[in-house]
Amino acid sequence: MKHIQLYENFEMKPSAKPEIDFDKIDNVELDGIDTSDAPDFADAYIVSCDIDGRPATEEELDIINANGEFVYDQVVDQMY
Repeated sequence: MKHIQLYENFEMKPSAKPEIDFDKIDNVELDGIDTSDAPDFADAYIVSCDIDGRPATEEELDIINANGEFVYDQVVDQMY
């Protein structure tokens, strides 16, 4: 019966998403830029980047790519 008690007291806590300091992002590599889609660039996304000097994780890239304004700014910076 002890193993049942363990599972009854077990709580699943949602994992906290890492906080991203967008000012510390550099070395951004983009993909999905379609110049015929200008000025929207809706399919563009960040493939890799560094955050504070270290490579971003996949989870961090997902969070960064969810910020459409940041991605768009990176595209515009690279294109123009």
